Amino acid sequence: MPDIQPPRADLRDAIQREAGDLQTLFGTTSDGALALALTVARMARAMSGGSTIAEMKAAASDADAILGPLLDAVDGGTVVTTYSAKGLDEAAVFTEVGTRATAVAGVLANGQ
Repeated sequence: MPDIQPPRADLRDAIQREAGDLQTLFGTTSDGALALALTVARMARAMSGGSTIAEMKAAASDADAILGPLLDAVDGGTVVTTYSAKGLDEAAVFTEVGTRATAVAGVLANGQ
């Protein structure tokens, strides 16, 4: 018997009920993207001023203190990523990001 998925609209309605409306999800995504960018920027700044392995490890340690608990939760299965729930991996996510970015850039370039 084939695996029958609910229609996309039904999935989106369930996501809204369980995880929040589009604006809430977008806000969380925006917060996460900025927090990640700032964490990486702080690590880059700390590493750019370092000259020893100990200084590099200290810079990475600060980022790990922030990002490590999430990584541990994903690796431990207590946090499930949306892309893994769709059967995708990180490489597939970045391929999709590139495809969508190129499509948007094409629209912008054509002034549509």
